[in-house]
Amino acid sequence: MNVKLFAVISGVVISGAMPLVAQEEEVPKLIQVVYEVFSLPEAEAAQSQRDSLTDRELYARMVTGLEKGEVKQEKLLAIRSLAGQKATVDHVSEFMFPTQFEPPELPNQLGGFLEQAGDQESADLAESLAKAKKGAGWHEGNFPVTPATPAAFVTAKLGDSLEVEAALGTEAGFVSLSFAATHLALKGSDLWGQGLSEANMPRFEEQKLQSSFTLKGGDPSLIGTVSPSPATRKKDGVARVWFAFVTASVVEGPK
Repeated sequence: MNVKLFAVISGVVISGAMPLVAQEEEVPKLIQVVYEVFSLPEAEAAQSQRDSLTDRELYARMVTGLEKGEVKQEKLLAIRSLAGQKATVDHVSEFMFPTQFEPPELPNQLGGFLEQAGDQESADLAESLAKAKKGAGWHEGNFPVTPATPAAFVTAKLGDSLEVEAALGTEAGFVSLSFAATHLALKGSDLWGQGLSEANMPRFEEQKLQSSFTLKGGDPSLIGTVSPSPATRKKDGVARVWFAFVTASVVEGPK
């Protein structure tokens, strides 16, 4: 807001624009994104889609189901960022595991040990070697051997991650949103190889949802399903469908 300033100097009128000192600066716009996941039995989930509910009505049904104990809330992540900026939130723990192994080694000196040893000692060593080859791993034998050794590692983020980029929509009251949600869990390990080459490798389960769209600010929007894998569903004995919702709201930042 500007205030016109008039002054008379030697009979000449001078006018100009002067900003008010107390003029309010433009408050930066923040966008809050809330990501929620609900689950319900597969038959009920299918029926909810046949009912052709709006996203708001379906979200309200989920909330009502929570109160009745018919629906479970599986995930909730929230994040705020400046409009147009990328932001990430992680609810994770780090898990390091090997991806490459050095092959097992049997020292060359073993042959020398057998040659230098007496007949009985040599026979004992040969017997130990034979038993070790038949066992779960050569490292159980009575001689110096080196099993497969990890040589390279990677780190996985176990848990929930959400990355968003939100901007004000071209139409007032709307938000343009790009996001990626990832859920990673450790489900066990698998044994590969045999003898000295045995190696345990982790087995993961990943659920991922990635999309871009425009939604009305403050309204929950269904963005898809992130249901567990068939193997997990069979183990739990109950087939449930996980529905993911996103709510994006424009809020005022600090002045």
